[in-house]
Amino acid sequence: MKEVLSNLENQEFQRQIISKLICSRLNRCEAISPKNSVITTGLSNERFTQTQAFFEDPRGMRVERELQPSAKTDSSNSSYRLSALGISNVHQVYRNLTVPELVEHSIMRGEGQLAANGALCVETGKYTGRSPRDRFIVDEPGTRHEVDWNTINRPISEEQFDRLYQRAVDYIQGQDLYLFDGYVGADVNYRFGVRVINELAWQNLFVHQLFRRPNSKELANHNADFTVIALPGLRGNPERDGLHSEAFIVLHLTRQIVLIGGTSYAGEMKSPYSLC
Repeated sequence: MKEVLSNLENQEFQRQIISKLICSRLNRCEAISPKNSVITTGLSNERFTQTQAFFEDPRGMRVERELQPSAKTDSSNSSYRLSALGISNVHQVYRNLTVPELVEHSIMRGEGQLAANGALCVETGKYTGRSPRDRFIVDEPGTRHEVDWNTINRPISEEQFDRLYQRAVDYIQGQDLYLFDGYVGADVNYRFGVRVINELAWQNLFVHQLFRRPNSKELANHNADFTVIALPGLRGNPERDGLHSEAFIVLHLTRQIVLIGGTSYAGEMKSPYSLC
């Protein structure tokens, strides 16, 4: 019993240390929040009129604190070549944030909470695993004869993809975006460059831990062989969009784009690379 209590005390101590570290970053105004929300921490009594976010200090103390954009943002997003994807008019763009930063963003945006051992806990909703019946490959001339069409590799027309993609571009206008630029594969001669675009900070943390992270030189010269756009909040309409359900994972092999919507299950972001 003493050993169990000791472990619980250590876990609670770790949780409070992590929370205090997050509070410390907030006190230095090094974080960014979603729009039209309020932050509460145990740090100061100052009121601010600009962008704010919500945070609950474990000590139960509540104040409001302004949050400033991280240095790794670019409101114009021109340097991140998002315009080449048809993406524009977004709020803030965060590229390759660190683990502490992504955990911080996730908590402040209400996407998850810290467990007693300091781990970030999130809920994925009703989708707790991959949804193979919701995965489609665009049936287009460039790759039509290279795909083994079956009950798993199901076709969707290019026109249907274009409509879904336009909905995605419209959906993310005015939102914060999280980018991860990295690699799949360790051998530099065979690896794939990957870019993942997320609306959720915790999903960006998932791919940050899953894929190979570039060094500063590699990041400066990074080119994506595939781009994954994951928008759990964008739900499909089976009748209108030709889908199986509100969830969709659509691969356009020629345009090298994977579009995911309607599901928060993070594993969908890595499944397309089984085809590569």
